[in-house]
Amino acid sequence: EPSLSKDAVFEHTQRLTQQIVVLERENLELQDEKARLEEKNRKLTDRAEHLEQDNGTLRSTGQAAVQERHVAVKQAQDFLHAKSGEAMLLRNAADQQKQRAEALS
Repeated sequence: EPSLSKDAVFEHTQRLTQQIVVLERENLELQDEKARLEEKNRKLTDRAEHLEQDNGTLRSTGQAAVQERHVAVKQAQDFLHAKSGEAMLLRNAADQQKQRAEALS
């Protein structure tokens, strides 16, 4: 019967049309999700780059602080060495003064 065949074709067309609508909706949702994920990825990439810059700055600052500490330690050691030398000279002068005083008495 030709009318049954037309009905079957119509029903099949309706099912296909519904499937197309569903697939188009899913496609739009996937495109939206893709756009959202791309934006999130861009933000995370920007954040990672910023953190890398901060890390480099902190590393440089840390290295500068270590160098400053080494310089300060070296200056302190030099100062102590100089003062130790001065103290030895003063002790020596005091000993000489003591010996002169004993020789005069």
